[in-house]
Amino acid sequence: MASFREWLEENHPELFDSNFDEWLQVSQNELPANAALVKFIFRVRTSTGGLIGNILIEAKSLPEAVEKLRQRYPNSQILDCEIG
Repeated sequence: MASFREWLEENHPELFDSNFDEWLQVSQNELPANAALVKFIFRVRTSTGGLIGNILIEAKSLPEAVEKLRQRYPNSQILDCEIG
């Protein structure tokens, strides 16, 4: 199965940045105060093997959405992400 990085590069090249690892480390303090919230819809496999779909997270950027997702579902595997 492809990693989230590979999946993002293949399915959403407009969101992919060659500095992906650094990009995911962007803190909320570095985001513009007037940035609009975007709806990200995730599908994940939990650490116990369960599948959960249609997880809606509103965030200013994909890194922020992933951070929020990781807080709710630690050790989960991201299977899919759509922008809603």
